[in-house]
Amino acid sequence: MSYKYKLLIGLGNPPAYKLTKHNVGQQFLDSLGTRFEYDKKLEGYISNYNGILLFKPHSYMNICGGIIKKAIKSFNTQFEELIILHDDLDTPIGKAKIKNGGSANGHNGVISVISALQTNKFDRLKIGIGRPGDISEVSDYVLTQFKVEEKAQLKEAFKKSKELLGIK
Repeated sequence: MSYKYKLLIGLGNPPAYKLTKHNVGQQFLDSLGTRFEYDKKLEGYISNYNGILLFKPHSYMNICGGIIKKAIKSFNTQFEELIILHDDLDTPIGKAKIKNGGSANGHNGVISVISALQTNKFDRLKIGIGRPGDISEVSDYVLTQFKVEEKAQLKEAFKKSKELLGIK
């Protein structure tokens, strides 16, 4: 089967933050049920899902751009063949959408990727995590885990993400 995307890159922080809202891009990749291997040279975890490369940088979100640039080059991937998966405060939990280009909208991981790649012309899968009531709570909010009642909504977002990516 042929897929539009050949490389899915899930943004996140190191494993200690694995279950936080900020790591939802990597959580989606984990939900695909493949086994990841650590690649020391690429500084990240790689896997294959039905012919699609999956990559999880092993770094903090706000400095992941250099590692992602190295992975894209190593995998010989064109910008139109890759998609960056990340959390989105402006999308409700349970929802997901694809966006091409544009600003990082304050997302430090996307800012790092844009800076390293020197372009914003790449697709993004934005997985909703909702927004806290007060903007001053955002930093703490993204580092919290999903509540029990939110986990069912997260499953729906992952189902929608698979549909958007055209994968089974």
